[in-house]
This record gives sequence, structure tokens and C-alpha cells, in this order.
Amino acid sequence: MLSHLLCRGLDTVDIMVTEVTEMRGGHYCVAGWCAATNSMVRPLPNGGHWNATLLAAHHVVPGALIRVQPNGPGTGSLPHRREDAPVAINQIQHIGNAAYPWFGPGAPPTAQTLDQAFEGHIQYNGTWQGVRKAPYVADGVDTRSLWAIQALSDNLRFLEEFGKLKATLRDGTATYKMAVTCRSIREVHRQHGLTAVQQLFPTRTNLHIRIGLARSWDDEPDKCYAMINGVYR
Repeated sequence: MLSHLLCRGLDTVDIMVTEVTEMRGGHYCVAGWCAATNSMVRPLPNGGHWNATLLAAHHVVPGALIRVQPNGPGTGSLPHRREDAPVAINQIQHIGNAAYPWFGPGAPPTAQTLDQAFEGHIQYNGTWQGVRKAPYVADGVDTRSLWAIQALSDNLRFLEEFGKLKATLRDGTATYKMAVTCRSIREVHRQHGLTAVQQLFPTRTNLHIRIGLARSWDDEPDKCYAMINGVYR
């Protein structure tokens, strides 16, 4: 949690951006791995969301290194409060694009299963033809809201439902269907369609798949749904 960063007296925190995801209303969510604290961090400019102008100004893309200044503890509910980090908007710095690995020593950690990624708290909205629909973590549970799965590309399949991009992920114990919120993948889908998305990741390729939990909302006040935030190889 950010409170841990503040208690350790860290004036600034360096983050390797692992995901940039699209939200409604032209807003974006940014998250990344902090090697100094061995934790995920979700920097919130002045406690709010990012916009396209702010992303461009600081060259914020997956793999970028940014330096931020914590300016208070997260005030949201669990599980997001673990990683939420309000930061000073005028102190965000882009400090490089290092060749960080997605696998092996120095890489952000991964889990083998979705349930393992969220510490045994995954539930889902029923099953259809062997696929577990809309996995989620109950709002208020004290667990991670950001992690990653390592899987072969053969276990990841993209599809469209009512014009929206989704994917099925087989993690070794089960297959789940989730929404795709990754900005770059959704941009490929908008410009070139589903076939282009499917061709991004060749067969038998080892993938680092970022998974994040959405915040609950009025229609679903008790559920934080799992989404695919990024896919790297």
C-alpha cells in the first residue's frame, strides 16, 4: 500500500509501467511495478485518473519508467486500496524506457492461475460450455487488485461480443472469459479488427498477461471484475 511507502520515508517512487488501460469518458488507468518496494503501484494524479494529454506529456506506455511523488494514502476501498497511490501531478517525471524483461530475474512476478494471482479469492458468474464467465473478487476483500499470469499464447483467445473485445484465458486449471481493457490492444481492434488482434501473438509464444480488477459500480456494487490489462512477450 502507499501508506507503506510513506512510512518508509520515500519522497519519490520509480515505477516500471506495466499497463495502461482504457476507462469510460476518456480516462485511463496506469499501473506499474516498483522494484524498490517489491509491489504494484497504481499512481493516481492528484488522486484521480489520467487523460490522453497527461499520458502523452510523460510518454507513459508499458515499459516506460516514471518517477512519482506520493502525496497521501489511498482512500478507496479494498482490494484497490492496496495499490492506489495518489501522486502530485506536477511531479510526475519520465525517466526512461529501459529494456525490462517480462520473464525471469528482474521481471514483475507472475502466477500460474487466476485464483493464485488474487490469493484464492476468485469467483465467477456461472459457466457456459466449460468457460467460467466474468471472474471477479468481492468488493472489500483484502487482496491484490493487480497481478499477472504466465501462459502460452495458445491458451489466450480473443473474441467479440456485441462489438466489444473480450478474451478467454485457460490458466491450467480452468478457462475464464474476461473483458480486454488494454489500450494498445483495443486500438489495434478499433483500427484493424479482430483478425489483427488475433495475429499479435503467434502460437506457442510465452506470454506475460496482466490482469487487473475493475472497481465496483452502482449496477454491480459487490463485484470487482477481472480484466486483461496487457499482454507482452
